Amino acid sequence: MKTHIGKYFRVSMVFMFVSVFSFVADQAQSQDSKKPAKKKEEVRQLPPLKATLFKDSIKTQIELRGRTSKKVVVRYQDRSKEELVGVGEIQAIDFKVELEDYELQALLARKKWDDAAAMVLKAFQPTFEYIDLYGNNAAEYLLDAASCLVKSARDEMVGLPMDKKVNDSVKKKLTLAYKVFKIVEKAEWYPGAKTAQLKGVQCLIFLGEFDKANEKFDKITEPLVGDLSYGLYWLMKGTLLFQKGNPKESLVASIKSVDFDTKDIDSFPDSLLLSGLCYEHILDYHRARDLYFAAAKLFQNTEWGNDAYNRLKYIMDKKLTAKVETADIDKVFFDSDENMNKKVEEFMKQKDEEDNLERKRIEEDEAEAEEDKKTEEETKKVEEETKKVEEELNKSPEGKEKLPKVKKN
Repeated sequence: MKTHIGKYFRVSMVFMFVSVFSFVADQAQSQDSKKPAKKKEEVRQLPPLKATLFKDSIKTQIELRGRTSKKVVVRYQDRSKEELVGVGEIQAIDFKVELEDYELQALLARKKWDDAAAMVLKAFQPTFEYIDLYGNNAAEYLLDAASCLVKSARDEMVGLPMDKKVNDSVKKKLTLAYKVFKIVEKAEWYPGAKTAQLKGVQCLIFLGEFDKANEKFDKITEPLVGDLSYGLYWLMKGTLLFQKGNPKESLVASIKSVDFDTKDIDSFPDSLLLSGLCYEHILDYHRARDLYFAAAKLFQNTEWGNDAYNRLKYIMDKKLTAKVETADIDKVFFDSDENMNKKVEEFMKQKDEEDNLERKRIEEDEAEAEEDKKTEEETKKVEEETKKVEEELNKSPEGKEKLPKVKKN
């Protein structure tokens, strides 16, 4: 009897377990059926773009036709059918674009920043939608193009009054540069992606959009020492801290940015100037003088050199470093016993003489060009009047008879 009861009990438990499991499964299935089906991502059709694809260690000629967030539409050269290839499957890709590198290099050598940027953006515009694909050849070109736009904007800002630094032309260039930097940021595999982020912050600072710049900067992870973006990161941090009214904290950041190992042209001169400004604000005019002097000498006839010289001139004209320091800082800082004020005054005197000669040369060239233009206009006017007289004479037989006859030899 016990055996039958035990058997019955075990069978009942199994039956109950199966029933409960079935009920739960039915309920879950019922709930799932009520949920809306996950919408399949549609393929965005894009204009055909030829490229060389490296996948599974095989080099293949393809044509890109569109994409989703995780896949790209590929048509192989030897096949008519299109296929979806996972973004993660791509080892590298080389977009086929119409760009003559020698022409681009010629523009860069002549510092035709706007023309160089326009050439690159026109050539690589079809690649914007594929910038995230690993190992592509567009990211670096686009980073350089945006940097060219910033250089052009900064060149244009030289000599403009402080309240008119960002005119419509400058604003247009910086805004376009920012948009291109945003595209490059999407290439997360690219070592220059963080540089693009930081240069985007720099554009916002130049445009006076400090809230947006701070928000963007806070999302950027701090680079390691030796990273390509190390100097630029601390320069942006120092600039934003200075703008918030924290010169001491800004100075700490700018000193980190003054990377004497690389002397990165994208951060080094700006960092020198920022450090000088910080020292000015904490009333350490001797250190400010030293840094402005270094920048003015290293970067003569540039935006940085001119700004440094103007600040240096202000300090010297106001005699803010006339008082002798208690510590022998000149020797510590420059490993020299030479009087720094005297050294700076000699440099300024020489630079003023060179600038005066250059201004005189420019004025003479402009006067000569104006004289040539005036002579050309007068010559053109005489030719037009002579032609008009000849046309009037040619209108009537009497006029023709009055024209002197040219004797033939």
